[in-house]
Amino acid sequence: MMEFKIDTKRLLKNMEGLPDKSVKKVQIQAVRAGARITLKKMRSLVPVDTGDLKKSLAIQTPKGKVKSQTKAPLVIGAREPQSHIAHFAEFGTLKQKSRPFMRPAISQTFKSAIDKMAQTLDKAIKAELGKIGGRR
Repeated sequence: MMEFKIDTKRLLKNMEGLPDKSVKKVQIQAVRAGARITLKKMRSLVPVDTGDLKKSLAIQTPKGKVKSQTKAPLVIGAREPQSHIAHFAEFGTLKQKSRPFMRPAISQTFKSAIDKMAQTLDKAIKAELGKIGGRR
């Protein structure tokens, strides 16, 4: 698992002035922006036989309601019915050599995705504060 630290004091301070609905909105916008970078790289690295696995790669919102204000969960990966094929390609089988594409995409885009999330979060917070008449 990769861990990162961002100095978010200013961003969090600005988020204090936002309603809960707006906080969730800006979080999801930011995470999606970073996820798009990783997804693009993942699509460029995925092994292509029929093309079905590549077509199935997407950013998905997990089912069920998320109760936490501090999490904006999204999943980047293969949609059904190709999700098991992605696992086989990534990790291999007894008879098939692994052809990783998910882990390399994450490691290669990690910094740029985090940077994009921070930029998007800052811009989205400013936009939401502007809507409710807040100040930066």
